[in-house]
Amino acid sequence: MPTQVSDKTILALYLALSAARKATNKILISNDVLKYYFFGNKPGRRLSEQRISKWAENLRPVIPRHQVKRSQYGPYLVLYLNEKPDPSLKAKPARLIIPNRATINKALGIEAT
Repeated sequence: MPTQVSDKTILALYLALSAARKATNKILISNDVLKYYFFGNKPGRRLSEQRISKWAENLRPVIPRHQVKRSQYGPYLVLYLNEKPDPSLKAKPARLIIPNRATINKALGIEAT
């Protein structure tokens, strides 16, 4: 019997596996990538830190911790694969995009139903 897994859980698994391939425990998603994910190609739209944070909360329990930071280009998201900060882990963050569902399905070997 097939089980149903939410799109956000599958996305979280994809991001975690991509970070593992790059041997890091930190994922950085830029403001431009987040804007494209939420709004598409609509220019002039702004993202609030609250919206990014709420979206990142949905990636739990696969990605247990996140932080929304600000830069001159707007807010960006840092996802952590460990539950507590570990000062001994000083890996560079993996800069990732948020791919479409077809790309995720192909990468993870999921058959579309």
